[in-house]
Amino acid sequence: RDSLKPAKMSSMIRFKDMGPGKPIGSITTDPNEIDDILNDTWREITHGVSGDLDEIVEMFMKKYDKYIYKGPEYIVPKLTLQDLIETCRVNTCSAAGLDGWHPKDLALLSDKALNLIVDLLNAIEDGAQWPETTMIARAVFLPKDAENTQNPLNYRILKITSGIYRRWGSTRNRNMSEWINEWDHNGINAGVPGKGLSLIHI
Repeated sequence: RDSLKPAKMSSMIRFKDMGPGKPIGSITTDPNEIDDILNDTWREITHGVSGDLDEIVEMFMKKYDKYIYKGPEYIVPKLTLQDLIETCRVNTCSAAGLDGWHPKDLALLSDKALNLIVDLLNAIEDGAQWPETTMIARAVFLPKDAENTQNPLNYRILKITSGIYRRWGSTRNRNMSEWINEWDHNGINAGVPGKGLSLIHI
């Protein structure tokens, strides 16, 4: 269970020479250097692929087309107040986003307030922009091995989005459960209702 707790990251291995007295393989405790190391190490993973994206998509489809579910278009109806109520008024405890809202805070809102959020979310689905405060996520680094926390790749990065965004995602995931069941597979957990339940709440 200790390995599931967010890491303090008090030190990190230098994976390249960072100047006089900072050779590759040495340890730094400087928060700015730690941040640089994390960004440099994860950039290739978080920034995705580069090059001709049409060509990359074509290569992906040639390789994996036979595994991709194909079916008629699934139409998701407009979000309703009842949809959001069923998601918001459940007993879950998870961390607040950078906007300061915990998902459980939404359970305290009146039907009238939740209906205003429904109007907002329907407008967003029709093309409106998400509010600025919901556009930034907080990253929490969870070490895979509590004894090896100086390696930047020895972490899972959990991104904590705004409470409203999470409740919207959960609601729509439930709305699409019939469609999801059409392509569900024993090897798939994430995004499938009733599977991949988290053991902890950050």
